[in-house]
Amino acid sequence: MKNILVLSPTPSHPQDAGNRKRIFALTKYLQELGAKIYFVYCPREWDREIPKAAYDGMNQCWDYFFVAYPVQAAVHQTDNEYFELDDWWDIGIEFTINWIKLAADIDIVLCNYIFYSKVLDLFDENVTKVIDTHDITSNRNYLLDRKLGYRDFFYVSPESEKKALDRAHLVLSIKEDESSWFQCLSSTPVLTIGHLEPKPLKIVDQAIDNHNIKLGFIGSANPINVKNLESFLDKYFTLDNKYRDEFTVVVGGKICNVLDDRFRDQVTVIGMVDNVSEFYEQVDIIVLPFEFSTGLKIKTVEALSWSKPCIGTVNAFEGLGSDCKYHSFESIEKLATCIVDLSQDSQSIISELTEESSLVFNNYSNRVKRSIEKLYNFDWKSVKELQSSSKNEPPLEVAEIRENNQYIYNFNIVTNIDFWNSFDNQSAWINWWIDHATQLGNVNIYRTDRFKNIDTDKLELYRRGLVNNVHHRELYQIIDIFKITPDENQIFINVLDFDSVIKNNSCLRELDNLQLAKNHSFWYFFTESDNNKYPREEYINNVYSRDYQQHVGFCWGDSSRPKFLDIESKHQDILLIDNPVSIHQRSPTDLCLNQIVIGTCCLDESSLQELDKLSRCCNDFLPSNFELVILSDLELVINEYQNVYSLKQAQNLLPKIDLFLSIEDPKIISFLVYLCICSEIPIFYKQGLHFDTLAGDKITRPIKNFTTIPEAYKSFLETSSGRHKVYPNATYHSSWTLFIEYLASLSPDYTHNFTEKYSTIN
Repeated sequence: MKNILVLSPTPSHPQDAGNRKRIFALTKYLQELGAKIYFVYCPREWDREIPKAAYDGMNQCWDYFFVAYPVQAAVHQTDNEYFELDDWWDIGIEFTINWIKLAADIDIVLCNYIFYSKVLDLFDENVTKVIDTHDITSNRNYLLDRKLGYRDFFYVSPESEKKALDRAHLVLSIKEDESSWFQCLSSTPVLTIGHLEPKPLKIVDQAIDNHNIKLGFIGSANPINVKNLESFLDKYFTLDNKYRDEFTVVVGGKICNVLDDRFRDQVTVIGMVDNVSEFYEQVDIIVLPFEFSTGLKIKTVEALSWSKPCIGTVNAFEGLGSDCKYHSFESIEKLATCIVDLSQDSQSIISELTEESSLVFNNYSNRVKRSIEKLYNFDWKSVKELQSSSKNEPPLEVAEIRENNQYIYNFNIVTNIDFWNSFDNQSAWINWWIDHATQLGNVNIYRTDRFKNIDTDKLELYRRGLVNNVHHRELYQIIDIFKITPDENQIFINVLDFDSVIKNNSCLRELDNLQLAKNHSFWYFFTESDNNKYPREEYINNVYSRDYQQHVGFCWGDSSRPKFLDIESKHQDILLIDNPVSIHQRSPTDLCLNQIVIGTCCLDESSLQELDKLSRCCNDFLPSNFELVILSDLELVINEYQNVYSLKQAQNLLPKIDLFLSIEDPKIISFLVYLCICSEIPIFYKQGLHFDTLAGDKITRPIKNFTTIPEAYKSFLETSSGRHKVYPNATYHSSWTLFIEYLASLSPDYTHNFTEKYSTIN
């Protein structure tokens, strides 16, 4: 049996709000596992008065119940950008905790919310210290400003949130997406524990009147609930829906007290209920219209527990593991529109939804129970010690770098490209970045878009060993990571894929407000996309025209090599002597002229006609010692031609290719062009205005038509000389590591003196 002290700013009784239900359910299950609960409540609600029913409920439920009476004035607002981490702490808590410590040996202290994390400092390292975060609080102020127009709760900077997490041996997160965030901030282990909603003891089955289907919503007066519900009602009642008379919208809970008057004649308002069963027995389908919110939607879990058919947005079901289409509407408007579908085949859809909702609830509940049991049984002090140790011990290659240079590289790559299951040019470039960054240091990949199919996507990321490296956050939250000052041994390279991430002016404003912390570099990465409506060159020029006191770099995926520019030395090119792509280098004398392999690539159906011409030319007109291989993932090509390889096999295939013939725009196949240049494979083209710019005249050759390939190849062998072109005003480096280190050193904030440490050739 373990003694667990639970500190909470909100009561566990009554369970009429999401956070209260969460605190009660988690603590109760720990008690059922054998724990003796010391529940300490510090009132921040009811104007610091405790209703007798709530007091009696907590006093009867927990083994020991204490009230830490506040002795300081409550802080609810701040004029600063953020609250300080301990602004909501009250010295009265410390008085109460110290008395309990005199009477009991506490094994685990469980702190609810980071603003009370100071309680963990009151215990020595023999006690397991746990924070239940409930939500991400760093920069919550910005989310509230955007969605509500005002701030209604606690919010801190990422640095303060990190400080809170570092106080603990274990951090509890309510869903996986938030776990990823906490893992980025701190080395403290993170355990995801969702909400454990008890199954109702009695569920009354009731027939559904298909001509009067009752759509239900129940919630507290939380402003986020109000905003989302009213947005749904606005959309729903303005739709041209001839079936509307067949539906009634029923609203219950404290939200009824603050619902806008314009909706009161359109919905059935039942207000507060003594037991939620009174609400659920009156409705047929639960509607969960959340376009934005924080944390896990506990009301979603509650609705599922009643075996009710539920429909809702992606946000409402986030973290619950459902792939039902009625649980994944992208917006409130699409959710409102779907009710027409329910009208047309209500009996079948409701039956399917009921079954799906029960399945989701059972799977989710079992997962949560296993996590709570892990919280109770594991030695988290040892886990943190091991995890902190392993986090400070980089992979072998990184360890060698640190031994020599005394610092570790961390790469943050921001891209919305599905690089794990796509083999197009953009994905190839992003994979190239990830592969080489992984060799040099720690890598996290962030995306502002959601996964298209989270189960399939995560499985593929797991196979690649990246499942814990890819995180979904909003752009402003990602950028906030760039503002965290690391310790002196940490260096951060932040790479943003401009074309896949920048979608509107608000994204550009986020970047304009970016102030990098010390030891951070920020690089823009541009691929071949011409579809971005924000001209890249214009934006780059705007960045250059400003007086930035930070390092901002640029790199292009549509050139013969990644090209980097920086504010301090923008007229200088930075080149690698040995290219980081590992391909066998050959000289013309090594080539076997008895069998010459021509490589080409067909990524787009618009190139099929040229591919057909090339294939017939190789078969009918070229000497027999010329053989054609094709890189393509198109089914039409795979089924029609021989010697077809997927684009994923390109890097392994290129050492066998003697020449590469482009039938497509070189910008579209820029990664293949890059690989050819690395291995000095000659590139021939009929139409490619950009080839000389991309690759230079040492390795590219125009041809009149495909029959002139032998003549062009012979000319290349006769004129090929010298392995490296000499670029004026360039700095060369002999390895990928030194290349990255030199780029990082250009930041004016760096304390490391790279320029003296590494030799360069100018």
